[in-house]
Amino acid sequence: QIKIKVSADLKPDIPVIVPNPSSGIIKIYFNGNINSFKKVHFYNCIGQKSFEYQGNDYEFDISKLNNGLYYVSIEQNNMIYHTSFVKE
Repeated sequence: QIKIKVSADLKPDIPVIVPNPSSGIIKIYFNGNINSFKKVHFYNCIGQKSFEYQGNDYEFDISKLNNGLYYVSIEQNNMIYHTSFVKE
C-alpha cells in the first residue's frame, strides 16, 4: 500500500500579467515574483502569433499590438505556462 500526503501549501506556478488590461509595458510575475523568461510567445484571439521574444526579460512593450485579447505562452524551467491579457 502506498500512502501519499498532499500538502495544502503546494501551489502551481501561475503567471500573472500586470497591468491587465494595458496599452504599453506589461510585466510578467510568477507567484508574486519577477522572473526573466527565455522565450515568450504572444498570440492574438484567433491563434495567430503576434510576436515572439527570446532572451532574458520580464517586461514587454505591447504598444504596437492591435487592441484585443492576447494569449501568452511562457517557457520557464523546461515547462510551458499559459496566461492572457487585454491590450487597450
